[in-house]
Amino acid sequence: MDIFDEIGTITINLDAICKRVFQRHSKDIETLNKSQLAKGTRSDDSKLPAYSKSYLKTRRKYGRPTAPMDLNLKGDFYEKFFSDYLTSYMTIGSRDGKGPVLEERFSSEIYGLTEKSKDVLLWQMGVANELIEEIIKEILK
Repeated sequence: MDIFDEIGTITINLDAICKRVFQRHSKDIETLNKSQLAKGTRSDDSKLPAYSKSYLKTRRKYGRPTAPMDLNLKGDFYEKFFSDYLTSYMTIGSRDGKGPVLEERFSSEIYGLTEKSKDVLLWQMGVANELIEEIIKEILK
């Protein structure tokens, strides 16, 4: 009998592991995305444009900063942020009615994490370690 006949196979569902870990960190992911937008930054690291001069009056009326563009006037758009990890990918968005309009006007890149935010999530918030721990648990089952 060959030694390879003695070794079993280990099957790991990485999608399921990622889903568990990322769902546990959904609020962190949403917070990082909103933090980027508050600085006027999209997920591809491009900057949102400046507010039009005609809109600055509205921003002042609500006591909001006039720069950088943050897509946050009354808080509804930010308040309704969500992140869902589906079968093999994650989606981030807002359930606010303005979401599709803002996405069309400023691109879908308003949702998602920059490379810097991904590093924060993985290394500073410990998601990478949690993924490794979950994989090890699966192997040891």
